[in-house]
Amino acid sequence: MVFNCSDPDEDLDETITGDTRTIFEKIQTDVQHVEDVLYSDEFSDPDEGYQKYLDVDSFVDWYFVNEITKNNDAIFFSSVYMYYNGEKYCMGPVWDFDISQGNYKDSPGEYSDGFYIRNAPWINRLFADPDFVSRVKAKWNEKKAEFFALQQYIDEQASYINSAQAQNFRLWNILGVSVWPNVVVPGSYQGEIDYLNPGLPLGWHGLIQRLMSFKSNQDPCPPAGGIYSAVFSLIPRRKPQQVGLPPPRWFL
Repeated sequence: MVFNCSDPDEDLDETITGDTRTIFEKIQTDVQHVEDVLYSDEFSDPDEGYQKYLDVDSFVDWYFVNEITKNNDAIFFSSVYMYYNGEKYCMGPVWDFDISQGNYKDSPGEYSDGFYIRNAPWINRLFADPDFVSRVKAKWNEKKAEFFALQQYIDEQASYINSAQAQNFRLWNILGVSVWPNVVVPGSYQGEIDYLNPGLPLGWHGLIQRLMSFKSNQDPCPPAGGIYSAVFSLIPRRKPQQVGLPPPRWFL
C-alpha cells in the first residue's frame, strides 16, 4: 500500500542523530515492517503480531465510524490518517465524509446494508483475526444505544440550523439540481434529511446482523499494494486535545 508522509513535509532527507538513516528512510522502514508483520503468517500472534505495533482500539473505533457511514474515501482511497503515539500506530482522526452515507452514486457505499470498509487493505486483514472481530462486536454492544440516538440528534441539528440553511440555499440555489456524485435529488432541505435518516437504522440493522454472526474473514485479502493509499503525518498541526487524540509523538 502507498503511504504519503504529510508532516513533516520538509527536511525528510536529514540524517537522524545517532542513526545512519534519514527521517524519510526511518519512516519508510518502520511502516514497511508493520505491514510485513500484518501480512505475515503469524500476524495474529498477540505478542509478536500486529497487536505489538497497532493500537487496536483505535482501529476498531475508526472502522465502526466509517463502516456505518459507508464513507467512500475510507476504503483507503484517500483521507485515511494514522499517527504514531510513541508506542503504537493509531488510526485517526476520521475525515472526509462528503461522499458518505449513501451520497456516492454507483459505488458500493451507495447502499446502507452490508460490509464496505471491511474490504479495505489492512482492515480486511485484521478481520481475518477472530480476536479483532470480537473487539468489533464488543464495541457495538458498548455503543449501540449512542448510535441509534443519532437519529434524534440529526433531527435536532437540522431544526437548529434551519434558518441558516434557508439563507444558504437562497444564495446557492442547488436544491433540486443533480450534483455529482449525489444519488438522489430530493428537491428540498427536508427531503435531504429524510433521505439520510431512514437509511441509518436500516443500514445498521443489516450490518450488525451480519457482523454479529461473523467469525473471521476467510476471503482473500487485498494485496498490500496498488492504488490504495493512506496519509501519514509525523507532527500534528493541531493540538491533540482539539481532535480528541492522545498526545502523539508522530502524527501519521
